[in-house]
Amino acid sequence: MHRVPAVEAHSDGTDERVLIEAAQRDPIRFAELYERNFGRVYTFIARRTRERGEAEDLTAEVFQRALANLERFEWRGVPLWVWLLQIARNALADRWRRVAREPKTGGHRVMRVDRQARARNDVSGRSM
Repeated sequence: MHRVPAVEAHSDGTDERVLIEAAQRDPIRFAELYERNFGRVYTFIARRTRERGEAEDLTAEVFQRALANLERFEWRGVPLWVWLLQIARNALADRWRRVAREPKTGGHRVMRVDRQARARNDVSGRSM
């Protein structure tokens, strides 16, 4: 079976470099980079989360982070998807750390009560 690459390979990367530089000047141009790389990023995340909604949310987060930091991206001859997968790794690690910190009881996550918010509510509910 012949596999079709998720991202079209370019021998010297000049096409991708031009797209990146255009997107750095005009964020609207990021759309083509998104289209070219979405499949690879989504698949990478989906294989690690196994939950469709979570994979979609994390994929969106990866592209939001990439767009927010695109101005700092420096072309070094490595495809953009390598950088995007590093962002995905970091987003997955952040998520796993958050989940690990959440207390669980009886298989269900327990919502933490914000003590300061509760204290504010107690104070604001009192008459003066």
